[in-house]
Amino acid sequence: MWTDRHRWLKIGLTVTFIAALAWRYTGFAIDRPEGIRSAMVAPTAHDGALILLPLWRVSAIEGPARYAVSKVLRDVVVLGATDGLAVGDTVSVTGVFRAQDSVVVETTHHRHWLRPWKGGLSLLGLLLAFIFAPRFFWWRNHRVVLRG
Repeated sequence: MWTDRHRWLKIGLTVTFIAALAWRYTGFAIDRPEGIRSAMVAPTAHDGALILLPLWRVSAIEGPARYAVSKVLRDVVVLGATDGLAVGDTVSVTGVFRAQDSVVVETTHHRHWLRPWKGGLSLLGLLLAFIFAPRFFWWRNHRVVLRG
């Protein structure tokens, strides 16, 4: 399996598999019958539905009890406490959809205050991988080989 025999077939199958996963995820994210996107399309049918908004970014703070979050949809209004929140923060919100004004009435929210540090740490890992790759790998005969 790990030999170079049928290399182009393996590459083609891998790319096809990744494309199929992306296609399936896109269909799931757009067409699923529950969630905030469906609630915005048909508000009366989703009145009182439980809405989960994991890892959404705060896009606006409109007062002490009203803010907006954005991710796959822009500026979804949430009614809930804004103390400690700032524009650009990442939050996970659980709430109930209210159809009369298309807002999410928050039951809980969690501010992910370490999110910027996690992003920086992942970039550091990527940088270290690029720095140390030449120590363990080399380019020989038009392919990457282990050094040594």
